[in-house]
Amino acid sequence: MTLPTSSPSCAGHRRRSCPAASSSPKARPSTGSSSGSSSGGTTLCPKVRRRARRWGWSQSKGMAAPGRPRWPRPSWRSATRSHCSSTATTRRRTRRSRACRPRVVWSSNGLTGTTPSQRCARSSTWTGSPISFRSRSTQPTTPRPPRSRTSTNWCAPAPPRHLSHVRCRRGCPRTSIWKQRGTSSQPGHTRRAGSRWSRRARRSPSSSSPATISPPARSPASSTSCGLRSTSRGRWPKWPWSYLRWPRGRTVTDPLRETARGFAAALPASVEMPAGAGKTHLLSATVRELTEDGGRVLVLTHTNAGVHAIQKRLADFGVATRYRVSTITSFAFTLARAYPDLAEVRVPAIPNWSDSTIYIEAASRGSGSRHIREVLRSSFSHMLVDEYQDCSRSHHRLVTTLTDAIPTTGILGDPMQAIFGFADPLIPWAEVQEPFPDHDVPRLPWRWVGHNEALGAWLIDCREFLVPGFELDLSHGLPNGVSFRLSAADGQALRAACRTTGAAGDSVLVISGIRQEQTRATAAKLGGMYSTMEEIGGSFMQGHLAKLAECAPGDYADWLAGFIKASFCGHAGLDGPVRSKLSKGRTVSHYNREGLDEAMEALDRVVADPTLATLAAAMSTVGQAPALSLHSHEAWSEVQTAIRGAVAGGGQSELLLGELAKARDRIRHAGRSRRRRVVSRTLLVKGLEYDHVVIANASEVADACNLYVALSRARKTVTILGASPKLIVAETRIEPKLKKSK
Repeated sequence: MTLPTSSPSCAGHRRRSCPAASSSPKARPSTGSSSGSSSGGTTLCPKVRRRARRWGWSQSKGMAAPGRPRWPRPSWRSATRSHCSSTATTRRRTRRSRACRPRVVWSSNGLTGTTPSQRCARSSTWTGSPISFRSRSTQPTTPRPPRSRTSTNWCAPAPPRHLSHVRCRRGCPRTSIWKQRGTSSQPGHTRRAGSRWSRRARRSPSSSSPATISPPARSPASSTSCGLRSTSRGRWPKWPWSYLRWPRGRTVTDPLRETARGFAAALPASVEMPAGAGKTHLLSATVRELTEDGGRVLVLTHTNAGVHAIQKRLADFGVATRYRVSTITSFAFTLARAYPDLAEVRVPAIPNWSDSTIYIEAASRGSGSRHIREVLRSSFSHMLVDEYQDCSRSHHRLVTTLTDAIPTTGILGDPMQAIFGFADPLIPWAEVQEPFPDHDVPRLPWRWVGHNEALGAWLIDCREFLVPGFELDLSHGLPNGVSFRLSAADGQALRAACRTTGAAGDSVLVISGIRQEQTRATAAKLGGMYSTMEEIGGSFMQGHLAKLAECAPGDYADWLAGFIKASFCGHAGLDGPVRSKLSKGRTVSHYNREGLDEAMEALDRVVADPTLATLAAAMSTVGQAPALSLHSHEAWSEVQTAIRGAVAGGGQSELLLGELAKARDRIRHAGRSRRRRVVSRTLLVKGLEYDHVVIANASEVADACNLYVALSRARKTVTILGASPKLIVAETRIEPKLKKSK
């Protein structure tokens, strides 16, 4: 056996206590056999010879340099002894001294997440693995990336970049999620910072340069707790997709899988399903079936809330990332911006979403081109469109144009939830079924399983009665969980219902009506117990920032007082005399306003220094006033963010609306933070689920579609308030939104 050319790396040689090192510690070992021929060199100690025999090291492949080497190994003393490649062989090796183990170099291939595992024939380098065995004579040394306080086990191949997290098969008692947080992070099983293994990992590495070795003749582990198994002898295993157990909050049952297969086989087709009956379940299961067969799926919907709901369900079902989820307007914007000449429009970097009809028409023109059809045909094999009942005629033209490139298209929707209004009228469902024939699927109340199945069955049955002219009697015949309460204009019944509805961790939705101004008025009546949900466009914030942009610096304090009154409860002290003083540029802290001292002082600071930077700082302290209670959290935060962005850009008031557009665009893509108790209208909560729903005034949502959307948001209970238990169902009239003149 050929001995390594580098100096032996054992604890005895470092301490100068090894018998073999005592004779000539500085001499290089001989190139003879491992039997101990010492002519011209130092005889290796038995520990080094045993290690060399076990791993099959040779002179050409090298050994670790002197100094204590670093060896990433599993924490075999953790609660789960079999955790992460801790087989019996590995545990025996980890109990021995780590002195003779080689230095392991982190490969850049592990950061890029490449999946093939193959050996380089010339450089003794393994690609596709987070561990790279490199020969010092042929390959440069890659520096080890810095370690974080949470150390990482590198015993498994690196997941691809698009994989956000993979759970351990047997479940680690500590954090057992693989994380990839960009190129500077190291994928692997995250250890708690105080564990024995992580404390060793935080020690400073040896000053000696790491050498490399050839891989062991045996695979690292024949079986692991993560489901990783060696696929070949003497090679690092390929990425074992078939053994991964994905994190699934819900599983795809056999009936759902069969329904999804039938729908996928029937494409092009359309499916009409009630709310909560499993449209998102069916769509996600269909995407899973198509991607497992090698397809690439484009999923379109109308709202960003729907995009996030679909993405969450796809992650729950463990669907591979061979899909793209987007809103119809965002996809049209991307298509028109990528091909401006074919679309015949110039799209700005930050889109003006009030011109969404222009983007959709431009995308329809562009997608009719042969070149774009080839791009779409090469990118996607199937297309699924959700919430198709809200498609206008321009949306329908875009979808039918896309079907020329992607003919296998599926449509999902519910005409009972058609409540959106656009610049052009909605497409009737009968016309939708002409190019996309109806496909019958079972209707099961998925949303109410485990919560209130009687409520789900009642909502599916009452669809037959929610027709214009039908008189709905809410005084009797209601299922368990549905109740009616008489209410007056003073709002006492509403406040009592909102205080008593829902447990501590339940989500509660209060539906005020269909108009935007009703939402903020209802939130003000509740005294800050509930937060107002803002629309993605942010018209309320745009109006106030437009006033601020037109204000002179001396009027900033008066503007702030007006915005406080629009966003907080308990602002009675900001009355006429205070506003009059602020409009004249005078201080107001000398007024005795109980519970508003902090707000008065903040207004005085703006009067003394009327700049946007002072205004943003004053907004941070206004909420500390005991008498004030914020009900428009999202609007207050976004306006403050826009002002700070304008300050960072130079302090010009002309930047305010642009900074707000950037902030709302981030919300559009990343999603809004979900609050447990919100006040909203049916237009903003369609597609969302809540544990409890309180309808503040039934007469405000008396039309068939809005009433059905309001009732079907609840999983557990529905509380209906009104002046009379008898309600006559009206016809849903969706007025087209006219573009405002600039």
